Amino acid sequence: AVPTIPPIPATATTTLTVPSCVVAAPTAMHRNTYRQRHYHASNESLLEQLSDNIDAFYMRTQPHSHTVHEKEKLKNYVIECGHYLQDQLHLELQDYIHQSLTENKPLVQVIAEAEGVAVEDLCLATASAIATPSSPPPP
Repeated sequence: AVPTIPPIPATATTTLTVPSCVVAAPTAMHRNTYRQRHYHASNESLLEQLSDNIDAFYMRTQPHSHTVHEKEKLKNYVIECGHYLQDQLHLELQDYIHQSLTENKPLVQVIAEAEGVAVEDLCLATASAIATPSSPPPP
């Protein structure tokens, strides 16, 4: 024979005893421990994801090595041209100074004769270049 469970009377109250750790709301300590574990785990995954994103962005935005090499060559060429022009002007000025000293003439006269202009015109052009700024002054 199968035992039967008698019905609970409607007026009776039942008390169910369940361990407090199962139904009790988590305490602040439990919440913090959970958050720390969750934060630590998610923090590692976020850091890994951030690191992967940085690596991917770096690889996408880097120019090709050929482009970098060509830009470096162009930069070096421009610098070499600047040095060449500076050296040529320095040599030309030294020649003017030497000629001025050997002919006992003023330097401005030697330069004017070499350029094929009158001394007065050279002086006016120089004064105008010094007095006139290359770009307009700010308002």
